[in-house]
Amino acid sequence: MDRMIPRRRFLFLYLIAAAIGVLGSMIVFSRPHSRFDFLTVASFLLNIALFYQRYIRSVYRRAFSIDMMYWLFALFFFGIAPLLQFVTGIYAWNLQPTAGEVLRTNIYIFLWSAFYIFGQTVRFFPGVKLRTGLRPRKPQTEVVYEIHTTRKYIVLAGALVITAYFMYKIGFRNMFSRHTAVVPGLSQTMELLVTHGFKNFVLFCTAFFIMDAKRKKKISAGVMLALLCMLLSCFPLSIARNMMASFYAGLMILTLDQTRHGRWFALIILGGLVLVFPAVEIFRRAGNVTSFSDIGPMMLESMQATYLQGHYDAHQMFISIQRYVEQAGFSWGHQLLGCIFFFVPRSIWPDKPYGTGQTAFEWLKQHSFTNVSAPLVSEAYVNFGVIGIVVFAVLLGKTVKLLDDRYWHSDNELSWIRVIYPSAIFMLFFMQRGDLMSSGAYTCAQVVVGTVLHWFIVQKRPQHIASGGAEDPS
Repeated sequence: MDRMIPRRRFLFLYLIAAAIGVLGSMIVFSRPHSRFDFLTVASFLLNIALFYQRYIRSVYRRAFSIDMMYWLFALFFFGIAPLLQFVTGIYAWNLQPTAGEVLRTNIYIFLWSAFYIFGQTVRFFPGVKLRTGLRPRKPQTEVVYEIHTTRKYIVLAGALVITAYFMYKIGFRNMFSRHTAVVPGLSQTMELLVTHGFKNFVLFCTAFFIMDAKRKKKISAGVMLALLCMLLSCFPLSIARNMMASFYAGLMILTLDQTRHGRWFALIILGGLVLVFPAVEIFRRAGNVTSFSDIGPMMLESMQATYLQGHYDAHQMFISIQRYVEQAGFSWGHQLLGCIFFFVPRSIWPDKPYGTGQTAFEWLKQHSFTNVSAPLVSEAYVNFGVIGIVVFAVLLGKTVKLLDDRYWHSDNELSWIRVIYPSAIFMLFFMQRGDLMSSGAYTCAQVVVGTVLHWFIVQKRPQHIASGGAEDPS
């Protein structure tokens, strides 16, 4: 059972909730035009209360988890931000939804969340006892995990080659921006391979060197070389925000054992959503400041730009996709097939679907920019309607619970779940915003690369133990 902590430790979480309320009020009352529909606003408040209660519950149970990321996303992208957008009437992508459309979307999101909870609590086969690896037993042997030294340095050599390739193709000057840190002359398929294959290779190379250093309690030259490769190949300013969070926050979890204790890591993630996006906008607008009196209005404009523009567009994208379905009908699994077989090139599959957000925007002619998101709930809806929402939510809830339990019941640092999980939890946040075709491909790339390197580097050796021991839960 996960170790509980006193509720008084959560005072800071409630203070952040109060700060979010004050911030929202400032944004709403600073706008000259606003609207209020009692039933729609009440549906928002109901959802926000559910999201925040489940988020607090998740943080209370564990220092971090995929479940926590689910509810944190829902709180901001399906609760706070769309409420501000609705009351102020400010939307991105030329969207002006009616109150009825917003209310219907809130009902769908509530249904999605309710069946997600159901999926976490229900047992599909209550009369069948399945071996999950979590039940105690009395084995004669246990599995001991060890890092193969020679193979570890072979992987480091590969990381050095990858880093040299990036430095030669991109150059040091171009690594400080996503727009310039691109290898020129590559096809789309090769660009994805380079970006998500090679960089995940460097990520897990660094992860294994860090874990080996922790076990030996010694920082070697190999660790320093791996970290240098990580910094040069995956410089924070040269990669997408979801990749930056997955890579560097994941390594922080692997490096610092303190992240598994207390709740400060959860507060960092929450504070990042509340403060980091607005801070980025403030830096962008800093050149407009001519006196101290400009700072207050600039900060308020930055907050508005963050929550009322395309950064938090998941809710309104769901509305657009519903409009698309009303005109074009459900895809009946066609979009889902494109997500599952993302690796099949269009030269072989000419009718391969495009991302759901792009498909909806091109059909509706809503905006010229079509590289937009499509939240996971909308992917379920566009494929099978309300039935899709129910089934996808139950399967998601069951999968999240399985992975969370597996990680937190594993005591071996070198087990597969302990290596993959820390970075993968942030990919779900990206996957919830979508679209599923790109986020699923990126997540799959990370898991596959991590799995292959784990198989190559980590050795499993059976070791005889005395009778009466307990099964290694990893």
